[in-house]
Amino acid sequence: MTGRLRIFVTTSHISCVYMTLHARRTGLPNDRDILLIDVGERTEEVISLIRKAATAHTWTVVRSFSQKVAQRTSALPPLRKRIMRRAKELPVLRSLYRRLLERVNKRTDEYLMGELRPMIEPLGPGRSIEVFGHTQTHLNRLVARMYPTSMLIMFEHGLGDYLYIGEHQKPTTTMLALFASRYREFLAKRELPFDHIAPLEVEQGFQEHAEQHLRDIHPSADRIHDVSGHRPLVFILLETVDMYEVGIRFWSAYIDHVLSAIPDHHRFHFILKPHPMASKVSLDETEAHCRRLGMSFTLLKEPWQHGISAEVLFSQWARRTEHVFCLFSSACFYLSRLYRAPHIRYHYSTAFMDQWTGNAPPMYKRHFEGLKPLIHEVFSERCEAY
Repeated sequence: MTGRLRIFVTTSHISCVYMTLHARRTGLPNDRDILLIDVGERTEEVISLIRKAATAHTWTVVRSFSQKVAQRTSALPPLRKRIMRRAKELPVLRSLYRRLLERVNKRTDEYLMGELRPMIEPLGPGRSIEVFGHTQTHLNRLVARMYPTSMLIMFEHGLGDYLYIGEHQKPTTTMLALFASRYREFLAKRELPFDHIAPLEVEQGFQEHAEQHLRDIHPSADRIHDVSGHRPLVFILLETVDMYEVGIRFWSAYIDHVLSAIPDHHRFHFILKPHPMASKVSLDETEAHCRRLGMSFTLLKEPWQHGISAEVLFSQWARRTEHVFCLFSSACFYLSRLYRAPHIRYHYSTAFMDQWTGNAPPMYKRHFEGLKPLIHEVFSERCEAY
């Protein structure tokens, strides 16, 4: 039996955890598996965490195509990027921008295919090829173009993937989704194709896997809550919303909004988990406000704590946590599926975010509005609005 050549294109720590679990669960003895970290900007810490997550499976090749970047310091995107986001909405400039982008992408793709071929071809003869990626990853599309007979399969990687599938309405491949059954119902109500949505089976044993993976990443990870005095915990996801140009007051207002939903908040210790690309300014403002309020809290500041997925990091605190808060973070909804203990309440607040999108570029306003029906009808089954 020749076996398969399976090529996985990952983007983040949790993406790699899901793909590694799937590859391990579905692998056959004669398979050869390749893991590629997709093109795009990532911090060195995130790349390192992806590689550590990958060690739970035996890969034939692991290679990163990412561009390493430093941790962001500003709460706003650079001025040039903010201007470009708005300029791309203008009809004439939008057309020019697309033509220039196509030209750049063509040269980049030629280079990337030149790197991929000598990696794939020695492993491929006589094997069927399966290519796994996300809806908007790049390398999986190139591999599928290079090998037209390959089977293309998508993993979900966040709320945006569900929105992308729904908007394009032309499924050409299977999508593995954590919220598969509810998403199929969502699409069926809108008379859109749904047969290509299949369950991403990672829930069984996920917490145990996450606990072991966390110990492998950082031996002292379970000591982080020593300062809590063994109080019950509240887990807050600090989302990266800088692209919405929310303004500096947003961070303290978010904390106030969370506290307003917990009348007895003084009896809790708060764990604040930043997004991997959180800006220094946003974290400084959050920390200063929590200190002013006299909260008992831990802001996870170390680089590895930024880069690691909330879904894995949460495993050490799940038994003591009573509340999880977000605005519209994918991680919050995933946690509600992966950690189903009845003592944990999950909270989201699109209503609060509505108050801070007035200055957002049009493309992000459209994205946020598009997510709302999905949040209410698909993801929030075990969550409550606040």
